[in-house]
Amino acid sequence: TYIMFIMHFRKEFCHPEIWDRQIDRQTNKDFQVLAQLKLRIEINEIVEKIAYLGGELKHRGVKQISVSGMVPRIHMKKDIPNLNKALKEMCEENRYEYIDNSNISFHWHLSDDQIHLNHDGVKQLEWNYVDFLRNTKVVG
Repeated sequence: TYIMFIMHFRKEFCHPEIWDRQIDRQTNKDFQVLAQLKLRIEINEIVEKIAYLGGELKHRGVKQISVSGMVPRIHMKKDIPNLNKALKEMCEENRYEYIDNSNISFHWHLSDDQIHLNHDGVKQLEWNYVDFLRNTKVVG
C-alpha cells in the first residue's frame, strides 16, 4: 500500500486563534498588514514542525513522505524562496521526497488577491503533482 503525504504548510494554520472573525470584512490591504504583523513564525519553526509530522507518520508506518514546496503568496513573497530551500534540505536529511513548485510564478500564477492560485497556477500545481507521481519510485 502506498500513501503519499503532501503538505502545504500555511503560517496561518500554526496559530488560528490569532484570526479575528471580522477579517472577512476588511480590505485586502488590511489583511496583508495583519498577516505581516501576526504571522511572524520563523522558517526554522515551520520546517521543524513539518519534519516532526513526517517523523510521526513514519513512526505510524507510512513508508514514504512527500512534502510539497510552498507556492507564492503576497505576504510571504520574500520568505518563500528561503522556506523552500530549508524544506528541501530538511527533506534530504530525513529522506522525504520534495515536490518542487518553483515553476509557479508570483507574477503569472496568482489570482487578483495575490494569495490564491489562479486557473493557470492550479493547472501548474496539478502538473507538478502528476509529474512527481509519474517519476517517483514507490517504496515498500
